[in-house]
Amino acid sequence: MKFFFIVIPLFFICCKSDSTSSGCEKVRKGKFGFQGNIINRGYLIERNDSIQIETDEASGTILEFNINWTSPCEYVLTWRRFKEKGRDSTMYESAKTAVVRTVINKVTPDFYVFTSKVDGSSNELTDTMGISKSY
Repeated sequence: MKFFFIVIPLFFICCKSDSTSSGCEKVRKGKFGFQGNIINRGYLIERNDSIQIETDEASGTILEFNINWTSPCEYVLTWRRFKEKGRDSTMYESAKTAVVRTVINKVTPDFYVFTSKVDGSSNELTDTMGISKSY
């Protein structure tokens, strides 16, 4: 019986999931670069614990989202607001109701791989986000 009380706690200590080993904590905050191949646009992404700001590098349009981390490597984005510079705002109307769920699949020193899906859509995007060294 003594064996049981020693082995079980050791099992949980040794085998517990460690979020720091995934590297996801490195991309919770910071500056990132994304090149959208489908729409051929570059974006600067700035993120802290509660807000993600996406700036379209060509137009200067800024999209802001609330970010809610649901696990060490998963988060949900919901619409906050946008600031546009000489751009048709109807392009971003669908973003106002969108809920985007993202899973970070892999983190390296220079980039991370993610999969995102908008609630209500069957489409998923798996792509790469560059990690800025300047923050």
